[in-house]
Amino acid sequence: PTTLINTADTVKLRALGQVWALGSTLRDARANAIVNLSPTWTSKNTGIATVSTGGQITAVGEGTTQVIASYAGVTPALADTTTVIVQPARLNIVSGNAQTGTVGAPLPAPLVVQLVDGAGTALPDSGVRVVFKVSGDGGVFGTADTTAVVSTDLQGRASATPRLGPIVGTYRFRAFIASTPNTAVWFTVTGAPAPARTITADSGMAQTDTVGRVLARTIVVSVKDTFGNAVSGVR
Repeated sequence: PTTLINTADTVKLRALGQVWALGSTLRDARANAIVNLSPTWTSKNTGIATVSTGGQITAVGEGTTQVIASYAGVTPALADTTTVIVQPARLNIVSGNAQTGTVGAPLPAPLVVQLVDGAGTALPDSGVRVVFKVSGDGGVFGTADTTAVVSTDLQGRASATPRLGPIVGTYRFRAFIASTPNTAVWFTVTGAPAPARTITADSGMAQTDTVGRVLARTIVVSVKDTFGNAVSGVR
């Protein structure tokens, strides 16, 4: 064997308890992979991150340490080091809060969150799984799901667009880092009626009076949308 290369030079973990599967490749002088040998994994600081015999790293405490894969039984002895950064993150709302949408339809703008550190500085980390979840009754992601799981992009942002339920009123959604549900931020939006669909008479029917006179009772009608919500402002 002549070379040993870990599958990552740096690993960033954004929540205590988060895990990362690290691997290593051992190659001979002709660059062929050697598969019948397994490395020994060690962590320089197990108070920050531990590593299993199979290379699985687990975040234990905030800070930076190194995880080392080594082969002591070969000549010469080989080792490669991966830097592990444990920096717990949380989410901030970027946009999509306090908007108004139409019941039964997707919101006009997505719910967008940003990954940030403890000081609120944006973290441009991609691949962090964020969960968007409906709170209470009403609202879905896609066609029927109450949960959407989205990975952050290169800016450290994640977004999802829910469809509101059929009832006019307030809807709430939360977003949190998948590995740490206590990082949740909340979106509150308003569901407004859909376009007018039906008109029905409420009162004032079946009256009789003299031509040219004002009827004794006012004619009252109700205008509602597809879901039975009252629609105001219709002329």
